[in-house]
Amino acid sequence: MKNSAALIAERNEASAALRASRNSFLDVPYDYRERTKIDLCPGAETTAPCLVFVHGGYWQRNSRDMFAMVVEGVAAHGWSVAIPGYSLAPEASLTQIVMEISQALDWLGANGASYGISGPVVLSGWSAGAHLVAMALDHPRVTQGWRFRACTISRRSAIRD
Repeated sequence: MKNSAALIAERNEASAALRASRNSFLDVPYDYRERTKIDLCPGAETTAPCLVFVHGGYWQRNSRDMFAMVVEGVAAHGWSVAIPGYSLAPEASLTQIVMEISQALDWLGANGASYGISGPVVLSGWSAGAHLVAMALDHPRVTQGWRFRACTISRRSAIRD
């Protein structure tokens, strides 16, 4: 895409502004590794649904803070949002990365209520994050999930290509 650098810069600026302006809990560790932190943005009610968004980047780049812009639209409808980070390849294997997403969901189930998040979890991701979502759809904390690839939207119950 010709204007990809400009779009990435716009996304990053919007995410930085949103992180600075919202009443959120940022950089909360869910495990001991450097990148295993989660950003939490509680919704209007503690029982509101929670979108857990997993960032993409070919498992080798990007971070949760670059995707904070997803909070705005979801939060406008009263939902909570959680954006977990994860270790990147090649320092971490894909198996470890998948395990970290599951750990983030475990942590959210055990600790989310103390941050105002206890509603059903809807899991979603972009690019490599969509693949990680597909690997975590059977997690007991997940109520529903979507993965985005190209122009198709796939649901947990009927994955279409």
